[in-house]
Amino acid sequence: MAIRMIDLSHAITNTTPPFPGGPPVEVQFLELERNKTPSDRYVHASRFAMNIHCGTHMDAPFHFIESGKTIDQVALERTYGMASLVDLRHKQAGSRIELADLETAAPRLRQTRKAILQTGWSAHWKQPDFFTKFPDISPEAAQFLVDCGVQL
Repeated sequence: MAIRMIDLSHAITNTTPPFPGGPPVEVQFLELERNKTPSDRYVHASRFAMNIHCGTHMDAPFHFIESGKTIDQVALERTYGMASLVDLRHKQAGSRIELADLETAAPRLRQTRKAILQTGWSAHWKQPDFFTKFPDISPEAAQFLVDCGVQL
């Protein structure tokens, strides 16, 4: 069986919406020198600035827990691999993902230890309600994921 990698991230551009109250993403081209002859070099230099809590990202444990690991301390192996897809597209704007929504996926979650909670909310990317009306997760459902050994 061929393994297929799927990148779930959005592109980072000047139009990437920041989390409300955060600074905008800045991508600035500093130097662009095209080859004039085949022996000339091509140079492209840019400046990039953004809040680390912007776009598609992974929160480090330190984001929520003072003694938690910072993102550079999280093993890269925890960030990729087979994952269990939990279809939650029935969840409405502003609703909550509850323990009952996840229980039937427990065997798969324990095996893969990675979860993709597909709410369909990515369709709201760059829409005004993206950061305010997404389905969130209840503490009981989050603890269930931890109890299943889910690390991502």
